Amino acid sequence: MVVTVEPGIYFSPHLLGPVRDSKHIDHEVLKRYESVGGVRIEDVVVITKDGHENLTTVRSDTAWVEKVCSGAA
Repeated sequence: MVVTVEPGIYFSPHLLGPVRDSKHIDHEVLKRYESVGGVRIEDVVVITKDGHENLTTVRSDTAWVEKVCSGAA
């Protein structure tokens, strides 16, 4: 079996509008990342009766993802 693991976050202006003033939103973080539009980190994992193997070769650590999103990588 092959599965994908796809956590992500997307900043859609029309969905943020009604909750933009919420106390549950970290507005400093939103300000830093809203212009990116969104990020999805996807892993492809093969699962067998003997275990699993992550086939993804792209890094997903925070520093690398931020560098890519800023255009510095």
